Formats: sequence, structure tokens, C-alpha cells
Amino acid sequence: MVKTLHPAVTAYLEQLERAVKQKIGVVPEEILCDAREHLQHDIEALNVCEPGLSTEQVHHHFITTYGDPHDVAAHYEDFAQPLLRAGKGYAPGWRISCTSCGRSVPAARAGIVRVGAASVHKYVLGWCADCHWLRWMRLEKDLERTNLTRALGAEKDSDTMRRQRHHPWL
Repeated sequence: MVKTLHPAVTAYLEQLERAVKQKIGVVPEEILCDAREHLQHDIEALNVCEPGLSTEQVHHHFITTYGDPHDVAAHYEDFAQPLLRAGKGYAPGWRISCTSCGRSVPAARAGIVRVGAASVHKYVLGWCADCHWLRWMRLEKDLERTNLTRALGAEKDSDTMRRQRHHPWL
């Protein structure tokens, strides 16, 4: 049996994903996995205590309990490693992430200039401040999309998803 997420959990995770992708130095997959576990545990307890709540009521409960998704994303950014050299760039909608650890930064904040491209993602060589290695970095246009929430689903963990997305032979 395939386990699915409650619509309120999905809505909160999508808002959180959009907010997290704008932050510097965070690992969106891990944050979404942690949040998903907390939200699923909370919804199970909520269904026992107060069955029959609407999706809007459950979503409001999540916001009052855990906070606004933008505040949660800002909290994670406070504990992330800062960029070593942040530059001015122009890459609307693009994000760069390490293929090994998953550390993510909006491309414009990292000093990348990307004007137009027909592709959705590219691989470039870059220095990861978290791994301290020169390695392949994934540059993808997904700042406004909520592709990670759907890809993680209800049971997949962040390491498995990252291994499936990043192919070392490319």
C-alpha cells in the first residue's frame, strides 16, 4: 500500500520548500524530510484527538504550532554555513547545489550569471564550502517549483533522493 501525505502536510511542505530554496547554505531535502516527519506525527496525533478537521484547520494548526514556513526557513539559514565569497549575480529562478552533501544556494547570490537557457538543469565544476572539495555542482531552475516535495513523497529519505537525482557519470 502506497502511503500518501495529507493535503495540509503537502501544502505546508510546498510553502516551506519555496522558502528554503531562497536561503543560503541549507540542504532542502533534509529540511523537508525533517518537517515531513514532524508534520506526519502531528497529524496522526491530531486525528486521534480531534477527528474530522478540515484541511484549512489542519494547515492553520501547523502554522500556529511550527510557525510560518518563511520563519522556519530563516531559522535553518541561521545554522547553515555562510558563503565564503558571495557575489552579485543574475540568475532568476536558478539554484546551485552540491551533488554530494546537497548544500544549496540561490545562483544569483553565489555570483552566477545565467541569462537564458533551454535546459532545466546543468552540471558545473565548483567548490563546495561544506564538503571542502572541488566537485560537480548541479545548477537547476527550480526556485519557484515544488519538485522536491513531490519527489520525496511520504517515505523517501533525503540521501536516497539525492542519489537518484545526481548521476555521477554525467
